[in-house]
Amino acid sequence: MTSAGPLDQAAEAANSAVYAMSRVLDLSAAGASAADASAATYKLSAALDTLALMFGRIGASQIAATSAETVAMAQCAAHVRKAAETAREAAAMTQQRIE
Repeated sequence: MTSAGPLDQAAEAANSAVYAMSRVLDLSAAGASAADASAATYKLSAALDTLALMFGRIGASQIAATSAETVAMAQCAAHVRKAAETAREAAAMTQQRIE
């Protein structure tokens, strides 16, 4: 896929940052305490909330997007919001277990 413009370039930079973060998290995850895992999960769910917002904005702001494209992006945003909600639920379960 080729670079299509500034939005694509910004997304590429964000993707690189997420990849770098995943490498650090992989190295830090082994032996993490439940409290640490719960806190990290809450923070990552906030990142998912931001991604859902961005998918929604991209879907709503495309020039000449078809209705099918707009619906697909809205569905994508909804799925990511659901993933964030599920992550928060998992973090809450972990937090309750350790209290």
